Order: sequence, then C-alpha cells, then structure tokens
Amino acid sequence: MQYKTIAEDLILKHETIESFPLKDDEKIFIAGYINAISFTEDWRGIAERAGYDLDSGLDGFIAPDFIRKAICDCLGFISAAPARIWLDGSTNHWHDPEFTREVASLFWYTRNGMGSGFFDSDSKEKFGEWAAMLCCGISEIFGEESPFFNYLVSIPDEDLEPEYEKFFDPNKHTTDEIDEVIVKLKPRGE
Repeated sequence: MQYKTIAEDLILKHETIESFPLKDDEKIFIAGYINAISFTEDWRGIAERAGYDLDSGLDGFIAPDFIRKAICDCLGFISAAPARIWLDGSTNHWHDPEFTREVASLFWYTRNGMGSGFFDSDSKEKFGEWAAMLCCGISEIFGEESPFFNYLVSIPDEDLEPEYEKFFDPNKHTTDEIDEVIVKLKPRGE
C-alpha cells in the first residue's frame, strides 16, 4: 500500500522503506515526516529543476541511507513520545492519519528549529504543555538533520547558493575549498 502525504501527495515509495517491516500507523507517521522534509526543503522544486519525476517515488532522488535514518528516527520518536500525545481522554489519536502526520511534521520542524513545532502555543494548547514540552525535548535529542548532502540528482546551482552560508564561513574557507565541495555535490553516479 502506498501512503500519500497531505500537502504535496508525494508518494512514499522507496526501496529502503519497502524493506522495513512497518505497521500501517508507522508508515503514516513516516509519510508525514517525509512530507515535512519535502515541504521545507522544496523537493518538488529541486526535482523539477533537476528534471526528475518525483511522482514515481524517491528512489534515485534521495540516498537510501537518508531514508533509512529517517525511518529509524521516526520509530525512535514514536517509542519515546509520551502516550499522552496520542491520547485525549478516551480517544486514541494514533489511528487518526491526519493527527499522526501532524505529530510527524512537528517532529521534523522541532528537531530543526524551524520556528514551528512542539514548542509553539498551538501545540501546547492541543497536546497540553507538559506533553508538548516533553516532545520538544525528545525531538531536539535527535539533533538537526538535513538532506542536503544526500540528493542523488544533480542539484541546480540556484539550490546550492543559499546552502553556502550554512556550511562555509568565507573568513575560514577559501574559494577553492568551497568550489571543491560544490563539485563533489554535483551529480552522483556521473
């Protein structure tokens, strides 16, 4: 069964995902997490500019190791998150796909400090302050993550430009050092 994400209908199909024995609810969580990555990193735009058809799935677009780590991180979060995040009185939200995807997105946003996440007032109101703050702490334990070095497609220069500031300090790195890394980032497998 393929799980489509809410915002972009990105098909969660990748050889790595298919090799994991996942429960349906876990797949929905992972789909929400991958969708959050796709949204913040503009995978649709990158794929379009690179000439890659993202509708066929993620194989050939993103490295299997990145997907494997995403799956492990999602399963780790699910295991560590307090039961209160899923339970509201007698209602178990774990089986509510939209709720599950929302929690997965908040996990991605929080771990990367994206200005929205478990720490904002909407989350505290929805989940309760204690559960939201606990999920915030759990998310931050996983540390920041970026798919930037895991693309298997040729990344257009306009997508590389904003990333320079994250990885290079012009006061510490020479232009030649920066150019050398950029050449390594260009198409894998060519």
